[in-house]
Amino acid sequence: KGPIQLPEVQLDPSLIRSFDQSQNIYYYNTITEVSTWLAPCCFCQKPADRWCLDCQRSYCDHDYIKKHDKYHMKDHKWQFKEALPPVKLQPGEEYCIACKSKAAFKMCLNCCDPYCLACFGLVHHVGALKAHKAMPINRYKMGWMTVRNHADRIDTFVNGTTGETMEDKPIELLSEWEKTTLENIKSHKEAVAGYLETLEKLRAELVVVQKERDRAVVETTKTVSELRAKAEAKTRMEEAASAKEKSMKR
Repeated sequence: KGPIQLPEVQLDPSLIRSFDQSQNIYYYNTITEVSTWLAPCCFCQKPADRWCLDCQRSYCDHDYIKKHDKYHMKDHKWQFKEALPPVKLQPGEEYCIACKSKAAFKMCLNCCDPYCLACFGLVHHVGALKAHKAMPINRYKMGWMTVRNHADRIDTFVNGTTGETMEDKPIELLSEWEKTTLENIKSHKEAVAGYLETLEKLRAELVVVQKERDRAVVETTKTVSELRAKAEAKTRMEEAASAKEKSMKR
């Protein structure tokens, strides 16, 4: 059994495919005056529930499960609304951190995150984040240069604008994957530090418990010795009294 044959998408003439201010796709029905995130299901034409990112089609739940067989299409990804296919990046470009479909044009200087023009203006640069400053991403990255020491093959990063020198790769030059990896490493280090701190506390508590145990053992041993000495003294006194009584009877 091969992959499903997708029908040709023929929209109802009353449906208009459009974009909102944040560049989200939606469909407007000119007859019912109702807007939906998805066009009708591409098979049954009933209201759709999912957008398949691999098929680039909308489905109702029933047809999505029915048509996506577990052998050929089980790994297809879906979401609840249609998404624009990502643009092809040019060398040195990276995707917008918000929509992940368009090339980033601005770098937020407060968050150090890349945004396309639409997402920066309509998604990020609003409310409490309105004060965040940004600059074109190509100018943001322009100051750093890589200088290689061919003797030991070590790269040094030099900022031609500020004169700053770094051995580690500057955050401005990190890819999203590198940023995520560094964040994960930081989280793991913090977790390990927390475990070590807890371990040290437990060790200190164990030392206190061991000292209390040793003191209890010493006190118990001392008490047992004292009781034994008293018992032996009492026994000797009783034996002496008994011997004295016997000698008097003679």
